[in-house]
Amino acid sequence: STITDIADASLPSICHDIPLPCNRLDNTKCLDLTTLKDVMNEADRFYCERYSGNYGEKATKLSIYPFMNEILNKLIDAEKLYGKTKKSHLTIYSGHDTVIAPILSSLGLYSDHICVWPPYASRI
Repeated sequence: STITDIADASLPSICHDIPLPCNRLDNTKCLDLTTLKDVMNEADRFYCERYSGNYGEKATKLSIYPFMNEILNKLIDAEKLYGKTKKSHLTIYSGHDTVIAPILSSLGLYSDHICVWPPYASRI
């Protein structure tokens, strides 16, 4: 269990304008916006360290390489097919924050001001 588990449970509430989660054992103890802001800041720090920190960036590149290679091969195949048929080819991938952050990191785009936990409903 990580800080992002709390953030994951909270973001739909913000996005859909419903009450923030409460303690299962005591419904009077609910998450407030100030605490949620702290949780989100910690989630950003966690993701930055995990995917672009001292060792995170190298580990991320190694672990996401097979997927990035698959994407590259699909692009090459689509280019070859288009060259022969003049028809476009579309491939769609679906993923979560734990896919988006490693992809951005492997492309060298996950640092400084964009090194944050990918927001709810993110896409590339």
